[in-house]
Amino acid sequence: MDRDRYLLLSAFCLLTGRIEGEQFSAIWREFAENPGECLQDPLAERGWIPPEDRPHLEYLADCCLREHGGDAQAASLHLLAAARKSVASLDRLAPENTLVYSGPECEDPPSESRVAQPQAAPPAEVRYTYTEIHATGGMGRVWRVHDLQLDREVALKELRPEKVGNRTAAARFVREARLTGLLEHPGIVPVYELASGSDSRPPFYTMRFVRGGTLGAAIRDFHAKRGNGQEEPLEFVHLLTAFVAVCNTVAYAHSRQVLHRDLKGENVILGDFGEVIVLDWGIAKRTDLPEDEDFENSESPRYDSHDAGLTIQGEVIGTPAYMAPEQAEGRLEDIDERTDVYGLGAMLYEILTGRPPFAGSSTLEVLRLAIRGNPTAPRDHWPEAPAALQEICLKALAREPAERFARAEEIAQAVQQWQEVQRRRAEDALRRQTEVLRSILNSMSEGVLVTDASGQVLLINPAGERMFGSIAGAMLAESHGVGEFFMPDQVTRFTPEELPLARAIRGDDVNDVEMYIHPPTERGPFWASANARPLRNGAGVLQGGVVVFRDITERKQAERELVLSRERFELAVLGSQDGLWDWYPKTGEIYYSPRWKSILG
Repeated sequence: MDRDRYLLLSAFCLLTGRIEGEQFSAIWREFAENPGECLQDPLAERGWIPPEDRPHLEYLADCCLREHGGDAQAASLHLLAAARKSVASLDRLAPENTLVYSGPECEDPPSESRVAQPQAAPPAEVRYTYTEIHATGGMGRVWRVHDLQLDREVALKELRPEKVGNRTAAARFVREARLTGLLEHPGIVPVYELASGSDSRPPFYTMRFVRGGTLGAAIRDFHAKRGNGQEEPLEFVHLLTAFVAVCNTVAYAHSRQVLHRDLKGENVILGDFGEVIVLDWGIAKRTDLPEDEDFENSESPRYDSHDAGLTIQGEVIGTPAYMAPEQAEGRLEDIDERTDVYGLGAMLYEILTGRPPFAGSSTLEVLRLAIRGNPTAPRDHWPEAPAALQEICLKALAREPAERFARAEEIAQAVQQWQEVQRRRAEDALRRQTEVLRSILNSMSEGVLVTDASGQVLLINPAGERMFGSIAGAMLAESHGVGEFFMPDQVTRFTPEELPLARAIRGDDVNDVEMYIHPPTERGPFWASANARPLRNGAGVLQGGVVVFRDITERKQAERELVLSRERFELAVLGSQDGLWDWYPKTGEIYYSPRWKSILG
């Protein structure tokens, strides 16, 4: 390989992030300072690129060399100019934004037909009335519009006005609409109409309007709550369920030979009614057709995309923070279903950690990290992340495509199997806890009654059934015997609001309330002491009440007999003609009868 081709190869290494700018400058200086010498390959000599990357980089250099008629110097200068323009444009982008490519922007020459459109709502069409702009992306913007023919609200996506004269952007836009329309799946928004536009307005297509938020927003919300210890137990389950739905949607697209190439949480909508919709198929690709012939033979409306240059070798397509290494390097020939598998792994990584696999201060830095691969393990960010899900995630994020899951449905199955194992474990633990609780309740002599917020009985133990019988299911209903609960005077009835269980359902703690109860059972009236507590969920919301009744009939009878015994003793003493005197030495208490007092004064 001659000197100029070495420089071209080095330029490709710089452009793809394999070497740094300082390293490229060192190579350039070395060749410039030794113009007549045949130097060894500095890339291999210094170990700056791994040997396995060398054939691929040489292939790209040869492609570029052919495009410049074999002039290696011209090809190198072209690449360096592209790199300078790419750096300037990339530094203005956030790593979370989707890139269509990293080279210089290819615009068509200006023409009279290319007129920038105003940002205000376009004139009302015959069929649609415009409400508001719902979202704006890099290539298009989405309006909420009303379809007058079918009297319904739909989404209308149009090419951004400043890109109307850009044939590449227009071809991509129309291609996105047709690809989306090709995919008929519950997880992909249906396309209703595609219009080619006119001189006065850009092309557009209409689709179902899905109300809801993005999966990315739901992930951020979950981890914000997790950081504060306020997450709901089922929120993580809902995120995983949505992720499985995304995997199945992508698997369907793959079955139709379509790759998404830009999978991330912001491109997934969680509908208000359980929908999980994968959006933004703008840089999707059909694997059964060449990139520039995806819709070559489609009927009007159409853009001639044969020479549109939708993609070229070395382009960077996707979102840097979620890119597979082959995407970040622009190796388009290596992008296949496993590239989308990597994107799904990045999405799962974000569910587990609250952040994308790669983060940096600039887009170029993130691209370099994506090229190297090997993100930090999720449990380094969230130690409580399930180990099995981390293993699934890191397999999907393997740097080498052959080491990843082969298909999107395999990730879905792996996550579902983990969820099934967790469900069975939870059921087993709940069953064991229920058995222990039931054993304790069955062995208790106290009656235990648990109700929901309306007073409907959820649980009553055998002792409670023996105490109350059929009245237990209607303790709070006035028409079902509430009047059979008396206060300690055995005359005054408890009102429904004063019953211990009713107070607990309102949020009060009730301690040792004595009640005289007339249940509709054969056992007859009995005395009980009631303790009641509110029943709350993990968030502290009232869900019902729990009341424990302890039968104190024997104690009350003993107290009554003691009172009667004392009354009889007093009566006997009062009627005695003998003087009675008693002294209790432990306490020093002295008792004497009235006769004793009258005798001794």
